[in-house]
Amino acid sequence: MTKLELITQEWMSQEIVTSPLYGTIEEVLIGTNQRVDEWEPLFIIKNLNGTFQQITVGISGILSKLNVSKNDQITPGFVMAHIIPDK
Repeated sequence: MTKLELITQEWMSQEIVTSPLYGTIEEVLIGTNQRVDEWEPLFIIKNLNGTFQQITVGISGILSKLNVSKNDQITPGFVMAHIIPDK
C-alpha cells in the first residue's frame, strides 16, 4: 500500500477532498462530524492496477460531508469529502 498526500481545494468556507485516480473505495476510515487531523488516513482506494492507495490530506478540521462509501467507483476529480478546517 502506498500513501497519497492530497492537496485540498477551498470551496466556500470548506476544503474539498477529491479523488486523484480511478478506482474503488475499499475502506472509509472516518465518519461525518468526526475530527480529522493533518495527514491522518481518510480512505483506502484500490486503483485499476489492483494497488491500494491510502489517502491523507494536509489539513485538520471537522469532516462535514462524506460523499463515498465502501465499494463506490470513483474517478479523478470526484468529490469524496468536505472538511471545515481549523481556523
